[in-house]
Amino acid sequence: MDSKEFRRRGTEMVEYICNYLETLEQRRVTPCVEPGYLRHQLPDEAPEEPEPWEKIMQDVEDKIMPGVTHWQHPRFHAYFPSGNSFPSILGDMLSDGIGCIGFSWAASPACTELETIVLDWLGKAIGLPDSFLALKPGSRGGGVIQTSASECVLVTMLAARAQAIKYLKQQHPFVEEGHLLSKLMAYCSKEAHSCVEKAAMISFVKLRILEPDEKCCLRADTLIKAMEEDEQQGLIPFFVSTTLGTTGSCAFDDLGEIGEALQRFPSVWLHVDAAYAGNAFICPELKYLLKGIQYADSFNTNPNKWLLTNFDCSTLWVRDRIRLTSALVVDPLYLQHGYTDSAIDYRHWGVPLSRRFRSLKLWFVLRSYGISGLQAYIRHHIDLAKRFEALVLKDSRFEVCNDVRLGLVCFRLKGTDRINEKLLSSINASGKLHMVPASVNDTYVIRFCAVAQNAKVEDIDYAWDVITDFASEILEKEQADEVSEIVDRRKTHTLAQKRSFFVRMVSDPKIYNPAINKAQTPHRMSTELTSPGHDGTVVTVQSPKTPGSATWISWPLAFLFASADDGTKNDVTLRFRHLDTMMRLSASRRNSATGGSSPSPEGENGITLLKSPKKSPILMRKRGSSPNPPAAEFRKYGKQMIDYICDYGQTIDTRDVAPTVDPGFLRKLLPDEAPQKGEDFKRMLDDVETKIMPNMVHWNHPHFFAYFPSGNSYPSILGDMLSSAIGSIGFSWASSPAATELETIVLDWYAKALDLPCFFRSDAKGSRGGGVIQGSASECALVCMMAARARAIKELKGNHVDVHDSVYLPQLVAYASKEAHSSIEKAAKMAIVKLRALDTDSRGVFRGDTLRQAIQEDMAQGLTPCFVVATVGTTSACVFDNLVEIGQVCREVRSIWFHVDGAYAGNSFILPEMRRFKEGLEYADSFNTNPNKLLLTNFDCSAMWVKEVKLLTTALAVDPLYLQHEHSSAIDYRHYGIPLSRRFRALKLWFVFRSYGIVGLQKYIRNHIALAKRFESLVTSDDRFEVRNDVNLGLVCFRLKQQDRINRDLLARINQSGKFHMTPAMVRGKYIIRFCVTYEHATEEHIDYAWQEIKNYAEETLAAECPEEITEPVQATKKPPKKLTRSMSTRFSFTRSVSREIFERQNSRSQLTDGCTPIVIIDTDDILESLQRASRMNGERSSNDTYDTDSTEEASN
Repeated sequence: MDSKEFRRRGTEMVEYICNYLETLEQRRVTPCVEPGYLRHQLPDEAPEEPEPWEKIMQDVEDKIMPGVTHWQHPRFHAYFPSGNSFPSILGDMLSDGIGCIGFSWAASPACTELETIVLDWLGKAIGLPDSFLALKPGSRGGGVIQTSASECVLVTMLAARAQAIKYLKQQHPFVEEGHLLSKLMAYCSKEAHSCVEKAAMISFVKLRILEPDEKCCLRADTLIKAMEEDEQQGLIPFFVSTTLGTTGSCAFDDLGEIGEALQRFPSVWLHVDAAYAGNAFICPELKYLLKGIQYADSFNTNPNKWLLTNFDCSTLWVRDRIRLTSALVVDPLYLQHGYTDSAIDYRHWGVPLSRRFRSLKLWFVLRSYGISGLQAYIRHHIDLAKRFEALVLKDSRFEVCNDVRLGLVCFRLKGTDRINEKLLSSINASGKLHMVPASVNDTYVIRFCAVAQNAKVEDIDYAWDVITDFASEILEKEQADEVSEIVDRRKTHTLAQKRSFFVRMVSDPKIYNPAINKAQTPHRMSTELTSPGHDGTVVTVQSPKTPGSATWISWPLAFLFASADDGTKNDVTLRFRHLDTMMRLSASRRNSATGGSSPSPEGENGITLLKSPKKSPILMRKRGSSPNPPAAEFRKYGKQMIDYICDYGQTIDTRDVAPTVDPGFLRKLLPDEAPQKGEDFKRMLDDVETKIMPNMVHWNHPHFFAYFPSGNSYPSILGDMLSSAIGSIGFSWASSPAATELETIVLDWYAKALDLPCFFRSDAKGSRGGGVIQGSASECALVCMMAARARAIKELKGNHVDVHDSVYLPQLVAYASKEAHSSIEKAAKMAIVKLRALDTDSRGVFRGDTLRQAIQEDMAQGLTPCFVVATVGTTSACVFDNLVEIGQVCREVRSIWFHVDGAYAGNSFILPEMRRFKEGLEYADSFNTNPNKLLLTNFDCSAMWVKEVKLLTTALAVDPLYLQHEHSSAIDYRHYGIPLSRRFRALKLWFVFRSYGIVGLQKYIRNHIALAKRFESLVTSDDRFEVRNDVNLGLVCFRLKQQDRINRDLLARINQSGKFHMTPAMVRGKYIIRFCVTYEHATEEHIDYAWQEIKNYAEETLAAECPEEITEPVQATKKPPKKLTRSMSTRFSFTRSVSREIFERQNSRSQLTDGCTPIVIIDTDDILESLQRASRMNGERSSNDTYDTDSTEEASN
């Protein structure tokens, strides 16, 4: 698809989105499908040839939409709002069109700086203390956009854990970190989100779940009592997660009371999770709910819930960013840059390395609506909730079960839990409304949340009519059943009496006495509500004997289910905070008296008439499809954005590849606060062009040769547009069946296209494996290591179920080569698993003999190998590890989980001629590759397959009531990764496969390989240069046959020109320049031009450094040859920088020097000092022989 066709198809997609949202009321809220509905409608394999766009879009309407749960529907009242708006969609469109990956400031300055500024805007609007804002003088804090609230809670818990372990190591320097973990205790309320429990599982710490008061509020006295009890037991409180706006009932923990009480525990990290309610604090009248925030160490809220911003956009602020980043930092050379000491690098703030340009859509939303517009939106939702509350209270059959402060009402029929469960099941089965249950004070309630962006009073009244109609029908049926039961029992007794009469009439005179013969009505049997688990196991939920005093200790589910597969699951007492009941989201095809009906032909196409069981005035009224006012604007501005993206792509070669700006540049160009009133789209787009674009690194530029390809294509952009408009959050099958099923099918397509072993496919006969799309390769590595850790500990523990898992943790060892991606080191750091980085052979290949020797040495020391990573296509030089040798070694040790990281090169297996590099993959337990690198799919899209799905999900599963559903056999991807919520990522990958076909994707990759080979031949034709890697794919590692210092200066000259962008690496002990073919439409002319310019810069460099050694005439250039200053060389050649803490942990400085570049030691108090300070430090260091390695290097050469 070229820009001309994209202009046409993009305009059509804008129209489709507008029509979808304008006619949404005509569709069922939830689909009427069963698990597996999509499998038989789609082919078993990806198409070989490209398909017409019209056919793809027809399949969207005919096959995808009938399986979508419409989260933007005005009658969707489940979960929480899925923040969606036209400005946000426009921001996401532009982000996809730009396609930058903003993991560091250098990777895209505007991406990083806009995030910092926008989060200061939002933090001020919410009312956070200045210490949370990055740009306030003297502040050590700052904000970051994470994928989900789950990641916010996880990274803050990891930071708190690192802080606690650091303190304990000072007290006990010879004790293993794994043993110290057994002392740590985290705390949360029984009403806290399940992500806190998952974070504790991943962090491998104890979590004490505390009883809230009668209003579901966690109180300080309960918390302090628990902490004091734990301290008496020798445990160490280190983390408290409070909630403002709980998931079940939108209750608010007493933050002020808790924060003040925690002053007695200064080392405890206090986190505030306000994922939903935090957005409301932009309203002045609601800021009282934030009382006590001055005591917090971190705070998170989700604009993608209630601030009209598409998922994913979860904002986290910390009071001290150094405490956060020190727990997560890993820093390979190819990611380093000269501004590390004066700019934020967000790759150190979370789990993944790579990051989407999320701040763009949040910026669009804040500017389009203004603070006043967002306040009006939130107040409107609160008014709607208050109206619904009033309707409930007017009906004596119902009761409200929570304090309605925001947009959530918890209500129920005054009766048994069984009646309420039946009511909810019946309503959901009808497709007229969608709600979910919760447990409030151990009582089953129904959650009604104001969700839709354009919800009206009429929608609330309609919903209440539906609810009362179903309630009346159920109550009438219950009464009829009760009467029928009494009548039946009387009939039974009468028949029995008559039978006995004929037997006894001759001999028993008492039969004539009516008083004797009258049968007594039996007492009505009381019914106890019990509900079995998915496998029939009865789970006992223990109520506290004394209200407010009982607590739960929650350990990883891997421990609780340790004996699940040997038939002894019932021997383990499960004590969780959710009831053993399920929401019955029925997709029944049976006609029923409760409103369910067989799907009509219209229903099969995604649209059905909504028939009510009773004829209420509101249900009889035909709701007109009144046009959504913003839709007309979106038609106009959406088409303008399509044009802008097309023009950007067509003229990108006229822009500099990378800017030459200093950190802090954008702060001078933008206001200090978000606007109070909305601004028009033209002004925003003008600011994009004049303030954002000139300061971007253009990853899709023909002369961008850094990192790896940012897989970007027009079909993928269109897929993301549609995903953003649908706005469904596919954490479970029930939350959006189409999102789950399309992901499963497309990953089976993908596995077949790559010729992966059949056990990785979910559709293979007898397979126990399957695939999942994660946000990044970093997440793939982490969750696989979690699964390996859980399996190894289970095997070590055996029948010793009373022994804490942390006792076995110090025994575990993971292995990777020194060329493995830094995400492996980060995963081991988060998992507290020892990692051995092993040497490679002379070609950079990780070999089996090296691994076997390391394993034997460790096992001799009593250690247990648990995880091995091999790489196909290493980051530095695209080297392929020997999978056959490594796999055979792993097969010899039962406890090892063998993971293969093919983030870049794994995509090349789509070519038959590249499959020789995957030999040995049959030994693997898991494999990942990134279509967002080499398969023309926008970030974030990292595909991962596992051989045993159960081993993965067991290590990560938590299952609160409001997420449960009856289709337990269906895949729920929330158990496959870190976050609960997930984007509809499969849609863009499906679009790419169908638009290009396998043949088109093969052609694209082969072109990259051919161009890399051409560049290799150009380099080897010049005797001054050398190639330092085997060029098998799209990466060439080259250098001048000179000192590393001169190559560093060469790279600096190339990058400072703005014409090209490349990055360095260390390959076989030498500093090299990485030249990676990244542009989708790259040609030989692009390669030849790049080589000619590289030679020009090389001649300048050599002339400035060693004029007497120049043997060829220097060609005329625009600038005279000159020697770069140390500051400029550092700036453009990515000099390594480390934190003071990392520096102090090293045994010797030689481990830091890399043999090529000097070290910048960062004072943690000066992390955001100006460029002038950084330059001054560089100047001082250059005159200090202690840290200058150049003289040493020159002597060695």
